[in-house]
Amino acid sequence: MSPSDIFSIPGNTDDSTGLIEDGVTGVSGAVLFVLFILAVAEIMKNSGLMEKILLRIESYTAQGVRGAELAISGVSLLFSIPLGANAPAILLVGPTIGRPLGVRHKLAPARIANLMDCSVNTMFYILPWHNAVIVWFITLTTVSQQYDIVAPSLTASLMNPYSWALIVVLFISIVTGWNRTYAEPQEDSAQQATT
Repeated sequence: MSPSDIFSIPGNTDDSTGLIEDGVTGVSGAVLFVLFILAVAEIMKNSGLMEKILLRIESYTAQGVRGAELAISGVSLLFSIPLGANAPAILLVGPTIGRPLGVRHKLAPARIANLMDCSVNTMFYILPWHNAVIVWFITLTTVSQQYDIVAPSLTASLMNPYSWALIVVLFISIVTGWNRTYAEPQEDSAQQATT
């Protein structure tokens, strides 16, 4: 690899090329999407909508620690369904619903993060409009055409054993309290101070 592969300015134009520019260009769309989701989350938070959702969740399901964990996981999973990626769902649910519920029930931040992360990574690998399934299907279709073999239909993504197993393990973990951790007293006071 030469230095010009990393960054170079062509002599005949006022343009630049190289790995650095390609890298920045490649992630700029994702960065803008995340910034948009954060802006939407802040608008929803400032409008009071997420607070109303949180109050409704607390009054109906999140009265105990098990209910709070089910609510954190369920809301994360539901928000991941319409979005085409899993990180925006976490960015939307985390600060507005996940963290406040976790703090009220003294859950460790790692437990809250694991609940949200596991939840959004279930439907993300099943539903046909999610990035992972789209990339999988396009790759499968390309390879099947290249080697002249029959490709499975897009509905085969619904039979992803990883996602279904993750849902089962997550549910068992919540119901039984398996691997549940609580915030340490100093961690708990720091969390409450920032909410």
